[in-house]
Amino acid sequence: MSSRRSRFTVRYTGLNQSRRECSIHRTRRLSIVDRDARAAVSRGTSQMRLAIEILQLLVQSADSWLFEGSLAGLSDREWMALRFLARANRFSRTPTALASFLGTTRSVASQIAAVLESKGLMVRKPSAEDKRSIALCITSEGEKFLERDPINALRDQLVTLELPDRSQLRDTLRRVLDGLDVAKRRHNADVCGRCMFLIESGEGKDRHFKCRLFRKSIAPRDTTLLCAYFEGRG
Repeated sequence: MSSRRSRFTVRYTGLNQSRRECSIHRTRRLSIVDRDARAAVSRGTSQMRLAIEILQLLVQSADSWLFEGSLAGLSDREWMALRFLARANRFSRTPTALASFLGTTRSVASQIAAVLESKGLMVRKPSAEDKRSIALCITSEGEKFLERDPINALRDQLVTLELPDRSQLRDTLRRVLDGLDVAKRRHNADVCGRCMFLIESGEGKDRHFKCRLFRKSIAPRDTTLLCAYFEGRG
């Protein structure tokens, strides 16, 4: 009888010990999970705080291109239109492309173009691509007028950054815009040379560029200009 009690006591004690160890292990595991969850929440809060800080800085810099009334004789949208036409390739100097860039209707874009034309900053010409269409071409006076662009102050500050910093900022903003384009199902204008429709062939003096979308040859200089029909290479 004594031997049975002894064995029972040992088993009972061992069972309790196992239960206590399981309980301790479970408590530790829950503690680790809780700690990891708190850390994840903390990281998420920190990331959100940083994102908001970046947004606030962008908003503060926006007064260079978004403002009430006019600066140097043009409204903010008129300045945006003039900048775009100065950097747009020949396929994008149209009322439709301008409207897409400004995020407005073709009618409003035509009204903005009319203001620029009345000031001698832009002229309408028959399109070289399609005689039925109109090309919006910036004049030499318009090019000179861009020296008064309010956004130049921001440009000059960007120039002071080291080249790696400027490149990183450009690439980061491109990724942000790409994400917004996907979310809003739209396309932003970007440099022709990065477009999936651009075909390059040959080398040196025999180097040629062609747009697969418009099925037209492109001058090397035009590959550095903006295209409203840009599609990223993914």
